[in-house]
Amino acid sequence: WKPLRLVPIAFGALSVPLMYRTARKLGLARSAATFAAFCVCFDMCGVIESRLILTDSQLIFYCGLALYLMLELWDVPLTAAGPLKPGRRA
Repeated sequence: WKPLRLVPIAFGALSVPLMYRTARKLGLARSAATFAAFCVCFDMCGVIESRLILTDSQLIFYCGLALYLMLELWDVPLTAAGPLKPGRRA
């Protein structure tokens, strides 16, 4: 059973830095982003779901990853030919 528990533990642990990066991407200060990551780290529901063999921690991680990637994509400047690459003029 122990190898099966490593997957939700890994996803639960990766949710903490993902929350920090998402909060920073939203424009929060470092202290506020650290507090947001702290809240995710010590959320009792997240701790309980990460220690059981459930897929909830994976779902929470991938939902957070989708939000983070959406924010990353939002910052990409668009042109008529598609995304503007570094070094290419509009």
